[in-house]
Amino acid sequence: MNTFRNFFLPMAFLMALFLIIQLMDLNQSLFLNLNHAAQFIPITWWGYITFLGDGMAAGCILAVVFRKDPRIALVGIIAVLGSGIIVQVLKSYFSIPRPAGILSLDEFFQFGEIIKSRGFPSGHSSTAFSLLGAFFYILADNKRGLLYFSAALFIAFSRVAIGIHWPEDIIVGSMIGLAVIYLVSNRLLTYTPGFKTELAIGIFLFLICIGILFYDPRMPGMLLLQWLFGLIGMTFIGSRFYFLYNKSVYKHLST
Repeated sequence: MNTFRNFFLPMAFLMALFLIIQLMDLNQSLFLNLNHAAQFIPITWWGYITFLGDGMAAGCILAVVFRKDPRIALVGIIAVLGSGIIVQVLKSYFSIPRPAGILSLDEFFQFGEIIKSRGFPSGHSSTAFSLLGAFFYILADNKRGLLYFSAALFIAFSRVAIGIHWPEDIIVGSMIGLAVIYLVSNRLLTYTPGFKTELAIGIFLFLICIGILFYDPRMPGMLLLQWLFGLIGMTFIGSRFYFLYNKSVYKHLST
């Protein structure tokens, strides 16, 4: 793996963006400009995009991946949980207000529940990079590296588009997700989960798929998407276990 191109280069890009915004004091003005410019796409659609960065949705996506490659699912779970813990600690420590806590609500577009506090850094952004980074690093898919990075950045940007986070929030969240998935994937690059590990992964993700059916994403109009993600995820997990069961039966009969 080309460490410079696949980790240090995108990390340097994100860090440079953060420093430029900090040094030039662009956070608020950039938020307003980006938030307004993003409205060429209906804000409800941005809500659907931002939902992909939700930890529960990420679990359902990993449930689908689990059917074919449990290793990606394991790396994704560890990275999403790890980055999520770091983000929550930093949110509590810094306790930086979100746009709704500083600006008047008629100054920008917002979708979903009005949240005013604990904005820095963005959890959805860290989840997006942890999730998509799992595909990139484990599959060593260098040809689609830019695609994965752009998709993760697009999900992160949706947090600005729906008025929930400042640009600085999503950049730092993205950096956290990128750093965590890089460390986790390097650690588990050659690891192959055994049956007990697969069983634990499957049960955990199955519970996530059940939980998303009753989960409140704090955005309207997500219920159908939640049920779609949950039911598809449960179907793929069931398919994986059915495959393992048939495999064990065949092995037993062969002996």
